[in-house]
Amino acid sequence: MLVGCQGMCYDNREFAGSLLRCCFFGKAGDHGGRKTGKAGKSVQVGLASVSFRPFTAEQVVALSAKLGLQMIEWGGDIHVPAGDLDRAREAAALTRKEGIGIGGYGSYYRIGTYSNPIAEWTKVLDTAVALGTPCIGVWAYNRNKSSLMEREYRSIVAQTREICEMAKKAGLRVALECHPGTITGDYRDSLQFLEDIGYEATMYWQPNQFQDGAYNLRACQALAPHVTYVHVFHWGPKARYPLAAGEREWSLYRDILNRQAKEPDYVLKYMPDNMAESLPRETKALRKLLQK
Repeated sequence: MLVGCQGMCYDNREFAGSLLRCCFFGKAGDHGGRKTGKAGKSVQVGLASVSFRPFTAEQVVALSAKLGLQMIEWGGDIHVPAGDLDRAREAAALTRKEGIGIGGYGSYYRIGTYSNPIAEWTKVLDTAVALGTPCIGVWAYNRNKSSLMEREYRSIVAQTREICEMAKKAGLRVALECHPGTITGDYRDSLQFLEDIGYEATMYWQPNQFQDGAYNLRACQALAPHVTYVHVFHWGPKARYPLAAGEREWSLYRDILNRQAKEPDYVLKYMPDNMAESLPRETKALRKLLQK
């Protein structure tokens, strides 16, 4: 069966073979210990399931377990769709059976784009509860702040406050994703949005591949106090590179993030070549980075 991934098609048998080669014949390197941060917090290294959309949940878990990853951020587009509580419980059971934690839930919920936002958010929230995640990743609308009328912006602020309040009642928190083409696409807009919603949400942070290094350092510095999870990859505007090639930049990000009272966890998201064989190398590079 052919399945889609990042605009490309793959035969699932090919991916299953890739998984087996990676897990049983590839060298993952030293798993290493967890880095202990301030106040004894254990900084975790995890994997976003969207990195391998063609894989089944079982395959994602098997790959993570083989490499000693400490958590999985399950995505809502393929592996744990909003409203499918059975899939959520199954993914949670598979993950915990291998001693792996549940990271954030990448829901792909876009604030302000639904005719019945409460009904849509309720599906996301119920799924997150069934999954057992502590945090739900959301997108802040589908346009930049500069393109919005004031009334549009205020509507998004109000809706964000509402979903944050619903999440809080369920014992969860909401995290805004830093994506171009959303209200939180620019770090200055992100800071203003956090203030406008009363700091009811946290942030997922990742460098913006369409901006230069100076911008990303400023963004990391400004948003660091609000960051819960860091999505780790090393991309340019037109190409993807192994994480080790970005060691200098990521060392600077790490130093900024690690100065915070609550250090974030680090989640590998996407491989430079979409292949499972690259995950051991990327995991090793991230662990080396965090152990410095």
